[in-house]
Amino acid sequence: MPTLTLTLILIGCMNFFAGFNFGGGLAALRELTPKRMRALMSAAYMLTINLIGAALGPTVMALVTDYGSAIPTPCRWRFRWSAPWLCRCRW
Repeated sequence: MPTLTLTLILIGCMNFFAGFNFGGGLAALRELTPKRMRALMSAAYMLTINLIGAALGPTVMALVTDYGSAIPTPCRWRFRWSAPWLCRCRW
């Protein structure tokens, strides 16, 4: 980025829009669960989503870039081919 101010503005926009995906899932979960279980199910949903995103996401990406490439290549080439491989697996 050319300036620090522009970088911070764009990071702020990214963080603002990153939370938009939680609204639909939580609203659907609230409609599907009984009244007595709504808080518990919402907490379990958010815990699961955050654990998968924050813990498993970087770990899986690191394992794919380390062990997915049998040929020793620079990191920039490993990252280029790791994302399509992860999308193809669909576990």
